[in-house]
Amino acid sequence: SYAALEATALIKADVDPDHPEVRKILDRISGQCQNGQYRAVDMSKPVYEAAVFLMAMANGDPETYKAEIRVLAGWLVKEQRSSGAWDYPGKQNGDTSQTQYALLGLWEATRVGVSVPRVVFARAANWHLTHQSEDKGFGYHPLIQHGPGKPRDNRSSHTMTAAGIGSLQICRLFLFPNATLAPQEPVLPEE
Repeated sequence: SYAALEATALIKADVDPDHPEVRKILDRISGQCQNGQYRAVDMSKPVYEAAVFLMAMANGDPETYKAEIRVLAGWLVKEQRSSGAWDYPGKQNGDTSQTQYALLGLWEATRVGVSVPRVVFARAANWHLTHQSEDKGFGYHPLIQHGPGKPRDNRSSHTMTAAGIGSLQICRLFLFPNATLAPQEPVLPEE
């Protein structure tokens, strides 16, 4: 997944996607999506991996890798927990960082024409809004009870608050596509 991030950074810095090093990375990523299936390289963090693979392919050569982009987006959609978040394998509570990466990858997929059900973004937005820290920021994990009266620490951090806000903005794009962030003209009282 580091190589996919490198390829994405190079492409964003205007390195031609056909540059041999970039193409080598994109082709290697493509090899993880064969016969309509995604096979993670790193089984300990497949959500991160699928998301950064999506980012690299969507920015690099979305026409050549359209089938792989569809496979990765479909895999991420299926991996969304019923709560609306994404998490590490075997975990169900949700992880703000994993969720951010999944949403970034799905956003890239939609930018190149791959359809993602709106409900995916609705569930993710709901998870974020219902799992904020007490200070209304975001931590890595929701507040979970570990025995009577022993909640796990869920202090917000700057990085996870930025991730949560960014994720909510991505969800807003799909849930309220005609909304504007521009301030509205104030309505002045009549004299």
